[in-house]
Amino acid sequence: MEEFFDGACGSLPEDLIHTILNQNLDFPQADEPYLEILRQPKQRGYRFRYSSEGNTHGGIPAVCSEKGQKTFPTVQIANYSGKAAICVSLVTVDDPPRVHAHNLVGKDTSNGLFYIEDTKKSWTHSFQNLGIQHVTKKDLITVLHNKLCQQYQLTLIPQTKPDEAFQSFDIAALVDSFGAVDGPSTIFDEPMAKLVENEKKQLYAEAEKLAKSIDLSAVRLCFQAFLPDESEKLTRSLPPVYSVPIYDQKAAHAGQLRICRISSSSSSVNGDEEVFLLCDKVQKDDIAVQFFTEEEGKITWEGFGKFSHSDVHKQCAIVFRTPPYIDKAIQRPVDVFVRLRRGKDNEFSPAIPFTYKPETFDKYKIGEKRRKGLPEDLDQLLASAGVAKQPKQSESATVSPYSQLDQLSSNSPRNFASESSAAASAGIRFFNPGESRR
Repeated sequence: MEEFFDGACGSLPEDLIHTILNQNLDFPQADEPYLEILRQPKQRGYRFRYSSEGNTHGGIPAVCSEKGQKTFPTVQIANYSGKAAICVSLVTVDDPPRVHAHNLVGKDTSNGLFYIEDTKKSWTHSFQNLGIQHVTKKDLITVLHNKLCQQYQLTLIPQTKPDEAFQSFDIAALVDSFGAVDGPSTIFDEPMAKLVENEKKQLYAEAEKLAKSIDLSAVRLCFQAFLPDESEKLTRSLPPVYSVPIYDQKAAHAGQLRICRISSSSSSVNGDEEVFLLCDKVQKDDIAVQFFTEEEGKITWEGFGKFSHSDVHKQCAIVFRTPPYIDKAIQRPVDVFVRLRRGKDNEFSPAIPFTYKPETFDKYKIGEKRRKGLPEDLDQLLASAGVAKQPKQSESATVSPYSQLDQLSSNSPRNFASESSAAASAGIRFFNPGESRR
């Protein structure tokens, strides 16, 4: 076996090869039944519920689920038809997975587990009403201890049905379980009871250790299938399969990123403009506002908004300053995109459009305000004063630049009435020497 891995998988790390060799995996043959996942659950967008919120808030959707067409996690027992049972539980995202404190709720669930037993020609099952119930921190150790005891009890009683084995651990339940298989128990004497109590204390210490490292915002579904043995008891188990991680939407470090609203969707190419952004829960030390452009799916430019930890308000608002655009000499507005980015898992929010505008030298438009209401050119000013437009002179001729203005002060008689009327129409007012200017 080691020679096979040395030749076929020589590029694998030695520790990974050692792990594979020590797992004693039973790879299914061509005609042997095995359990497989046809539809994985959706990793993000589902919120774990507390027991006070009730049990039914919609099932866990599948990865391809949409609003108009909902789908759910689906498994199949391949190469098999007949009587079988499927058990679903929650495990951690660690490798190897451990029992998780959260519970499954919904139809056909009990004690945090899903169990169904049926006879089918084609063993494909979709889990439509499966929800995840969040356990509070104060009950964390107790719940973990009970589940670890359930696992230990299942190893003690391999003949017991899975749904009967996963019950609350106590001495009476263990006696009843043995009695259900072997009749009135005579082997369960006092030394055996002490041994179980010692194991119970060890499992409690293990629960305390697990509670310190468990991630309450991420779980995986563990699917187990049981087939009948020679005596038609469902004790023949197939290798379990595990789903992709499912993250709690309410968790700031694992939920789905989303920009809810932004105060401004444009900025100058110089950047450094203040923008307010509202979003779903984020962690202030693991979030970035990314501006970017892309062509054919490849990012051609990116910049990041500037903000500090104090600029992230209540995990749902960010106040940042826009980064400068790469090309400050643009003549027309340029469309880019902006999105949130989480560094821990390299997750992104859906991108929204953003516009960079050319640089404006007269930011407050003072020049435009000064020119407002004035004649457009000198000809209009002269025409309003009743001065005829002079014909163009040849380039060789010498023309005084004040020739037209000199005409106003010539000795020819002037029509002051017409000039005053023209000046009034142009917005110019003349005052007499003794007239008040108020």
